[in-house]
This record gives sequence, C-alpha cells and structure tokens, in this order.
Amino acid sequence: MKELLIFLIVIHGLIHLIGFAKAFRPDRVKRFKLPVSKGKGLLWLAACILFLTSALLLFIHSDVWWIPASGATFISQYLVIMVWPDAKFGTLGNAMLLALIALRH
Repeated sequence: MKELLIFLIVIHGLIHLIGFAKAFRPDRVKRFKLPVSKGKGLLWLAACILFLTSALLLFIHSDVWWIPASGATFISQYLVIMVWPDAKFGTLGNAMLLALIALRH
C-alpha cells in the first residue's frame, strides 16, 4: 500500500510541471488553452516540489510526510480551480490523496 501511495504522489506531483511549463513556455503546451501567469507557474512548481518531498519523506519512513502532502494538495486544488476547464480532473487526484493522507495519518 505504501509503495502505491508513493507512486501516486510522485505521478501527481510531476503532472504539476505542466502548469509550470505552461507559464514559462506556453508555446510548448498547446493542449491547455487557458494562460498561466508566471506567479501561478511558480505555484505549480511549488506544489510539485512539495509532493515530491512528501513522497521522499514517506519513502524514508518519516512521520511528517503528510504535512507537505497536505499543503501541496491544497495549493494544487487552488490552482485547479484557477484553470478549471484544463485541469478539472486534478480534483479527483487531490481528493484521492487527501483521503489516503487521512487514512495513513
């Protein structure tokens, strides 16, 4: 179960790099239509880093892994709302991760 949770956190975190790329290289991300400001792009990157930090902490058996995961999930959901048509399915990932955080914490 722990390995699956780590995998899901890593994948969900890496997906946030799309928002970062859209902010700084919009010509490279054509599938998503809504613009992303550079400030919001940095938030997408921050969410990615927090998710990856959480996965690393979970991997090394740290009891505080859920703190960056929770923060990342809330940042992520805020960003999803900002670009809802392009990222609405991120809500499913965020809800699933919050549920898993609650179960494992």
